[in-house]
Amino acid sequence: MLAQGKSVPYGSKILKVEFYGKQNEDRWNHSCNCADRKKRYQMTMLVMIIAILFASLFILIPLLEKYGKERSDEDLQKITRWMAPLMVILIIAMALRFFTG
Repeated sequence: MLAQGKSVPYGSKILKVEFYGKQNEDRWNHSCNCADRKKRYQMTMLVMIIAILFASLFILIPLLEKYGKERSDEDLQKITRWMAPLMVILIIAMALRFFTG
């Protein structure tokens, strides 16, 4: 806790903190909680990223469906043949990363 009359650095200024009872001291400690401010900033950024992802999905999917070329059954079989081995490699790589890192 801060003692009455103690100087506190605030940005480039020095604030002189004067408390007039326990209520003002609690209000000062609550309003200057940097962890809460950081969490609020992180949540804002997270919501913005999710919003941009959904907006891009709503724009890109119709464009890809409209201008994308049709794949033949043989092309699709070639692609799906590689899916299972690639997933196994991915799981092994994730396990190695988890246990070594």
